[in-house]
This record gives sequence, structure tokens and C-alpha cells, in this order.
Amino acid sequence: SKQTRAETQINFVSVPLSLWMSIVRTEKEMEDEEKSEATDTYEEK
Repeated sequence: SKQTRAETQINFVSVPLSLWMSIVRTEKEMEDEEKSEATDTYEEK
């Protein structure tokens, strides 16, 4: 029973952690896209 509770805690921590990592990665990619778009607009002028 204790082992099951420990496994539940591990899952409860690891899932939000992986979700948070994917969110951070997505935000970083969006920032890079915005920078590249700004560069393209600047080059057109």
C-alpha cells in the first residue's frame, strides 16, 4: 500500500513536470518564430 502511494506521488510529479517542459519548449519556439518574422519584415523594408 505504501509502495502504491509512492508511485502515485511520482506520477503526480513527473506528469506536470513533463507538461511544464513541453510548455516552456513551445513558448521558446514561438519566441524564435516571432524573432525570425521580425527579421524577415525588416529585410523586406
